[in-house]
Amino acid sequence: MFFKTSTLLLALVALAAAAPISGIAPSASLIDFMMHAQSLRTATTLNMNCFDWYLPILKGHSDQYEEDYKVCVEKFNAAKWLIDSNYGIARNGITSNAKETCDALMRCEYEKENTKAFECYSKTAPEYSVILNTIGNNATDLNKQLIGELALIDFDLDFCQTTAERVYKEDSAASFEELNACLEDASLIDFMMNAQSLRTATTLNMNCFDWYLPILKGHSDQYEEDYKVCVEKFNAAKWLIDSNYGIARNGITSNAKETCDALMRCEYEKENTKAFECYSKTAPEYSVILNTIGNNATDLNKQLIGELALIDFDLDFCQTTAERVYKEDSAASFEELNACLEDGNWSQPTTTVSN
Repeated sequence: MFFKTSTLLLALVALAAAAPISGIAPSASLIDFMMHAQSLRTATTLNMNCFDWYLPILKGHSDQYEEDYKVCVEKFNAAKWLIDSNYGIARNGITSNAKETCDALMRCEYEKENTKAFECYSKTAPEYSVILNTIGNNATDLNKQLIGELALIDFDLDFCQTTAERVYKEDSAASFEELNACLEDASLIDFMMNAQSLRTATTLNMNCFDWYLPILKGHSDQYEEDYKVCVEKFNAAKWLIDSNYGIARNGITSNAKETCDALMRCEYEKENTKAFECYSKTAPEYSVILNTIGNNATDLNKQLIGELALIDFDLDFCQTTAERVYKEDSAASFEELNACLEDGNWSQPTTTVSN
């Protein structure tokens, strides 16, 4: 009895070695055989020649199952790689359009003047809104096609693995039956043991010049000062306008960057189907935002151009007035200088100090 028990344990270990390593259900048939084989329950001794013959056969079924299973997975991976490669080209095209959209929007932010930035956004956003709608539609269509093709190779994988498992079970079951028969007829194995085993000055009355040149310079200095005041008032007014409209511009830029960030998040998806799904949802949503950006930028730019036109008018009026005063005062002083030069006896006026 001890010999039979020891032999059973050895046989169990040998049979376990013949089980498929994939861990799929057929390995349970080993235990089923050991538990239910009539020959194991009734025999007083076991002919290990039966195990010597059939264990390699059972292991062959297991190895073939593992190989067939591996081929199923390799075919699936090859098919999926080919699908991903094909759709990767379309995905790269969509990503390129998304990046082109972002680059176009970000170029608007490089504009130094708010009015140029608003003008850029007002032209760019509606144009690329159409492109985002196209991205969304294309991504939706591509995703449907991709999901369909992936479903087909998923089906093929399942069918291939199921077939491999069925063949393994059928072949193993037949071999277990033969093993059981062998154990019941030890003489059979003796016959069977014989088999086989991978990026210009002139000279004139200098008293006239000594008197009038400081006066003329005074007119010039006053003109420069008045001109400077005009520019300072203009710059202050423009700074205030730019500051006010800069808030609105920052809002538009923020929306543009949000659009780009949302689009670029789609590209971080590892699977093409996830990327297409992301683009199909994101692009149409942000197409609406781009239309809003375009409309807002157009309205803001009109208002900004109007306000800048007002301070441009004020600057022009201020500078024209300063120039007119300078010309009038200088003309009067030049007439006096000319009169002085024509009067050979002219002498500088004297100032009296009143007590």
